[in-house]
Amino acid sequence: MTITTKQPVNMTEKAKKRTRTGCITCKIRRVKCDETKPSCNRCLAQKRICDGYPPPSTSHRIPTRRALAAAVLTLSTPGPASRILAGPTTASDAACFDFFRARTAPMTASLFPSEFWGTRLLQVAHGEPAVWHAAVALGALHRRWELGFAPPSREWEDGDGMARFSEKAAGAYARSVAMGRDINDPVALLVLSLGLMAVTNIMGRWVDNRVHGAAGARLLGEIKRERAGCRRGGRLGSEIESVAESFARMDLQNLTFSESQAPYPDVESVSNEDVVAEADSLEDVLVPGERFDSFSQAGFHLFALNRRFLLLAAIGEKMSLEEYTAFDEGVRYQLMLWEQMTKNYLRQTRIAEKDTPGLLTLKLYHAFLCLFFRAGVTGPQTDWDTCLPHFERIVALAGVILGRNRTSHAAPAFVSLEPGVIIPLYLTATRCRHPVLRRRALELLRGANSQEGRWHSVGAAAVAERMMQIEEEGLRGIIPEESYLDMVALDVSKDKGFHKCAERNLAEETEEYWLGGDENWTTTHSWDGIVSIPEESRLVMTGITADTESGRIELDLVFSGGETVESQKTEEVVIVNWQAKWTIERSIL
Repeated sequence: MTITTKQPVNMTEKAKKRTRTGCITCKIRRVKCDETKPSCNRCLAQKRICDGYPPPSTSHRIPTRRALAAAVLTLSTPGPASRILAGPTTASDAACFDFFRARTAPMTASLFPSEFWGTRLLQVAHGEPAVWHAAVALGALHRRWELGFAPPSREWEDGDGMARFSEKAAGAYARSVAMGRDINDPVALLVLSLGLMAVTNIMGRWVDNRVHGAAGARLLGEIKRERAGCRRGGRLGSEIESVAESFARMDLQNLTFSESQAPYPDVESVSNEDVVAEADSLEDVLVPGERFDSFSQAGFHLFALNRRFLLLAAIGEKMSLEEYTAFDEGVRYQLMLWEQMTKNYLRQTRIAEKDTPGLLTLKLYHAFLCLFFRAGVTGPQTDWDTCLPHFERIVALAGVILGRNRTSHAAPAFVSLEPGVIIPLYLTATRCRHPVLRRRALELLRGANSQEGRWHSVGAAAVAERMMQIEEEGLRGIIPEESYLDMVALDVSKDKGFHKCAERNLAEETEEYWLGGDENWTTTHSWDGIVSIPEESRLVMTGITADTESGRIELDLVFSGGETVESQKTEEVVIVNWQAKWTIERSIL
């Protein structure tokens, strides 16, 4: 018989094995944490609010367990312990932070998988009061949106009306900016920059937003250069991958909605080299033979590629023919690599049901980029007429995404801090001149009742409808009056068959179909029997000024190919009712 003797336990060695990496809630309760992220299983099993994990950076000084526990006992209402780090706060501050954590962050991540809003930002918020107050501002803005854009004097039964949430958001934003000046850690500053970008997007503070966006791009560039010597190709590294992914998506909002008070990129005052440097601050260039390790990695590269294309397209007219050709061929080559790598990843990976919304969003912005390549950015507006398969694909995907949102989120409105369906639908409603297809896009915008960062579905629908009305007036005298009246009276709201068929086709399509070349995409719409709007009657927007509080949107428009005063037009669109049933008052200035 073999006898095994029990070795004495070295208490010093045992003590060394204790870690301090558990969640803050378990640390306060002095219990063992299983360290599951973003929320530990122990907290979830006991139906407790898990306060997440302190950031790994040593610059975030988390109080001791005793200090945290003592501070929690002083709180008048239950909620996350992290609020004690933010200085003097109120119960409504904590409620807005909870609302952000429980509603805003998950709703944003439902469009495309993202660990930034629900994990990374909250982790940093535990140690940086500036980030905590940014989350409070976002929660207040979301709550204001759900109450509806009512007049500021209107108060609700609980005494917490829209005006109060607006004031709450403005105060939290001001405190966040003030406290941010004391942050020295570049990663924490980067997280704060994204939080403040999101706040100013919804508040309509375009100049402030541009400042925060430029700071974020600069920090990303500095981190990339700092790590270039220790990582192949200067890659950003897993520590801030989620930050870079969300920045790519948020920056795409700014590029597609460049407000006149803070144009982006400001091609009049910056050099081509500055714009190229900004594009390089984010994108990891794909190399043949590489592969994607995750679904979110594929998404990051696609959104980064969209961002790069739009940045460089903005300076296309300032490039030489050789420079523009090199830029165009370079981005097309990157897209080809992305398609091949994504195809390989999808063939080797089973997409879980929870990733289906992200896959739909991925397909949507792939079609968005392919559409720009197909139509071009420098040719006549009639070039868009060849893109019916792309426009139809965008409408089909957006319809499925909106349908899933209505089923998944029991809320009066949908709020996301990152882009979703509004940008591609707006592009379709304004650039597709097919009378049926553009009305399908417009109908989806009208019913979306969504806020996606700076993009508002009601505002986008109002602008798109007014542009459509002006353009279609150019057909008068070209087609019979009866045909014109039938066209403007088209109602696609009752045509449910299109979306049912589109959803079925999307569910059955293969990777080879959507990633094997857009020249193989098909469409059920055609130009047979339809007179196209003449080039000289098509509009190009040259500037937009938007006041989100008053609902006034001023558009600077020019008819395509025209440079005379007669070809220019200024339109003012006033949103009278921001709710689902909306009306428009307009005046031509």
